[in-house]
Amino acid sequence: MTSVPDSLLLAFFDSAAEAMENFPPSASEGESSRKSLLEHRTALLQVQINTLNEVVEHYNITNDPITMEDAQAALGTFTTHDAELQQAHEHMNECARLAFVRSVIMHEQKMMTGKSEYEDKSVDKGVVLEFIGLCAAALRLPQVMEYLKGKPLNFETTNDDTEPEEVKPEERLEELQKMILSAMGHDPTSSYQSLHDILQTPQGTTSSIVDDDLLETLTTFASAVRVALANATPFELLTDETDGGHTRVVSVQYSEKTINPDGSVSNSNAPSSMGMDQHDPSRAQLEMAKHAATMHQEILGELLGMDEDDRIDALAHAKEVHDGFMDEALGIPAGPERVLFLQSVGSERQRELIMHKLWEGMLAKNGGEAPVRRE
Repeated sequence: MTSVPDSLLLAFFDSAAEAMENFPPSASEGESSRKSLLEHRTALLQVQINTLNEVVEHYNITNDPITMEDAQAALGTFTTHDAELQQAHEHMNECARLAFVRSVIMHEQKMMTGKSEYEDKSVDKGVVLEFIGLCAAALRLPQVMEYLKGKPLNFETTNDDTEPEEVKPEERLEELQKMILSAMGHDPTSSYQSLHDILQTPQGTTSSIVDDDLLETLTTFASAVRVALANATPFELLTDETDGGHTRVVSVQYSEKTINPDGSVSNSNAPSSMGMDQHDPSRAQLEMAKHAATMHQEILGELLGMDEDDRIDALAHAKEVHDGFMDEALGIPAGPERVLFLQSVGSERQRELIMHKLWEGMLAKNGGEAPVRRE
């Protein structure tokens, strides 16, 4: 086998990532039948093969020839210690995951406008894992996050000025999950009910398909969902001109303290005894939501009001706290011991974790640009 140079592999990773970001080209017209997930994967693979062929042909113009078989073999056994090459490889893979779920959702949007018939399929461990994988990838699509915030689910344009509707992110998430189940060939109503209890309370489920490995995956996914819903829920303090000067809280949920992927800690839904009506849990949750919203705004306002050097130092310290917290938490076996650790997190440490989460979320929303205080 002819040795394949790193420069060719890097060119392929970069070109394939760009092709994945534009996949699928647009919603296909005239389709009357639902594509299987295998058909979506096959179409995506063909784009990658075409891209590799173009890169190899371009390379061969000025270099000793490399065959497609050599290039494919090199990709099949790819390992590297080169940081740039590894980063490009990981970026391409992430683009491919997002392209796949984007293709699935775009096609399913069209298919679900008509009447569909589904085979009677059971929900086993493989189905749950595939469902979680698709949902987790979908939540990383910016169009999906805009959809959870109330905008139309639109992949055809990047400049959608449509005003968001007053919706609950949880309801939009349920619609998205049913769409994904439909794409998997499952009845979105009955299969969603089968999955609902497992997804909502993974530790408390009695389902026989939930083993230790699946429980860990479910717990991680549940945390990712909470983060997505929190990011989709407006918590900004409105001015007197817009809403009477009151804090507007939309659909904020709390659950048992659990580590989130970004290091934030979810609060308990048990009503606090500090000045709250113990007989009115909805009021207690509202007060907790208001407190959380106010804290988020205070932290963000504090960051935006700092000099750049001070802000850099504060964020560096917050990241250090976050990284240390993650290392410590993940070093504790899942179960009661980890729960006790999470419940023992002090207020100062929580504030640092929230600071890191908020800033990272703002950077993601602004395309990597730091947010600016509005006077």
